[in-house]
Amino acid sequence: MMKKTTILKSLMALSIGFVVLSCNKENTPSTPDPQPKEYNRQTDSLALVAIYNASDGANWKEGKQWKLNKPLSKEDWPGIQVDDRGRVTSLSFSTTDLFPENWELPADIGDLKELTYLKVNNAKLIGAIPSSVFGLTKLQKLFFEKNNLSSVFTGNLENLTELTDFYIDSNTNLEGSVPAQIGNLKNLKQVSIAYTKMSGAIPAELNNCTNLASFSANHTTVTIDNVDWTKFSNLTSLMLNNNEALTGPLPDLPTTLTNIQLQDCNFTGNVPESWANLNKKCGTLKINGNRLQG
Repeated sequence: MMKKTTILKSLMALSIGFVVLSCNKENTPSTPDPQPKEYNRQTDSLALVAIYNASDGANWKEGKQWKLNKPLSKEDWPGIQVDDRGRVTSLSFSTTDLFPENWELPADIGDLKELTYLKVNNAKLIGAIPSSVFGLTKLQKLFFEKNNLSSVFTGNLENLTELTDFYIDSNTNLEGSVPAQIGNLKNLKQVSIAYTKMSGAIPAELNNCTNLASFSANHTTVTIDNVDWTKFSNLTSLMLNNNEALTGPLPDLPTTLTNIQLQDCNFTGNVPESWANLNKKCGTLKINGNRLQG
């Protein structure tokens, strides 16, 4: 009898403990969802400081160093522009004597949400463009020329719907292919992927970028079979030269072109009859170094 009583008491204690635990669990306040990050002049400043530190800003050339104790302005922070609210709208670097060898752009750059202009040329950058750059939805002009980047398309290119100019040329270690998302950039006017190791087919989605005025993919191994160049009624410059991957007949071209450079490829056949309608003011037409007939 004593044994049964002990067992019953143990069971009752366990039950009471379970109820207490359940009640405590129900009464414990749930963790609120994190609030979305707010972006302002302070977050702009912190992003710039992160870039400054990553690029050894303390040893920048005299006169180019940022005055970190001063409010954001083009006078005290050379290379930036701010709007009337003090938000950073432009960041421009284009010199080799400012930066250390082999540094990487920090992801903090993605906090400069008001940027419309971003140029980091001749900066000795390596690695990949941070994916956070593709969250800068107000960007209109993007330049990463003459660096040592190995990867560019690390985020959703389709987010940059305001982009008009896109230059990533002269990154001689840059590999990969142009993503189909480029077709979402309806405002695109200037594109250069020249002097890179980029390869593969230019996607058919490029045909959606009907405002295109200049396209350069010379010194790459991309192919163009998916592109209908006649769709680009504003195209004035097309440079595809020095590309052994370009084979088959020469493409039909829009009559607006004034600069055509298709030399030193592997095109074959005859010059298309449609070329008779090319702009009479075409100042540059180069197709030498192919395997053409006639």
